[in-house]
Amino acid sequence: MYMLTDIFSLHHCIYVLRRYDLLFLQMKAWAKAQNINSSRDKTLNSLSIILLVAFHLQTRNPPILPPFSAILKDGSDPDSVEKSLNKFVNYGKSNKESVAELLVTLIIKLLSVEKLWDKGLCASTYEASWLSKTWDSKVCCISVEDFTDQSQNVARAVGKGEVKQIYKCIQRTSEYISAYMDGLVELPALRYQLFRHAAAPFQVDSQTSNIEENGNSITIPCRDIKNKEDQSTEGQKESQEAIPSETITTKRKWSTEGWEGL
Repeated sequence: MYMLTDIFSLHHCIYVLRRYDLLFLQMKAWAKAQNINSSRDKTLNSLSIILLVAFHLQTRNPPILPPFSAILKDGSDPDSVEKSLNKFVNYGKSNKESVAELLVTLIIKLLSVEKLWDKGLCASTYEASWLSKTWDSKVCCISVEDFTDQSQNVARAVGKGEVKQIYKCIQRTSEYISAYMDGLVELPALRYQLFRHAAAPFQVDSQTSNIEENGNSITIPCRDIKNKEDQSTEGQKESQEAIPSETITTKRKWSTEGWEGL
């Protein structure tokens, strides 16, 4: 079966690939830093992360990736897929969201469906939509459909206790991002919380970054980013030590934008 990585290695998807690849690398780095990237430990395997990232790009407005069913419509062999991809040469170009914006909105998306997984919610990259689905008449802690075999859940290894651990990480990450947006946490501290490393691949594309929340545009302050990134190790250590050990109370509520129809 034609694999996801093969599909996006084709030159037709170079524009999309850059954002897809960077977002996947960031989510992978985040999951590893939070110790939730291991099927052996009953958390998220890498394929689950790959497909959740792809699903997020498919469900943006406007979408950045097409449904995989459209790509595989004429077959899953390399020639058929390449021919199909010719129809999607400019797909996603109208969406101007940065990688940082996509990372934040993916965290919001995951947080907003926390209570719906055990109701049968399933992320389908094949259909590019949420589905209500069971697996052998059972629901899973997290359901991410395998687009090459829709009878399989690639996140089936996630355990009941471990999904709580995953969502504690997602909740805490959302609180730190919100605190950063409110000017309560500096960028080095945010990077450390997300990636446990000051040099993690958290990118800011401009002096400010706008995130859509509840229909309103929120500006993330990125002032003095260059100076912050040029700080000495000692300065970074001081910022990291400023990370509070308790949950941050924030003024801003996270959006459930796009999920009211579930």
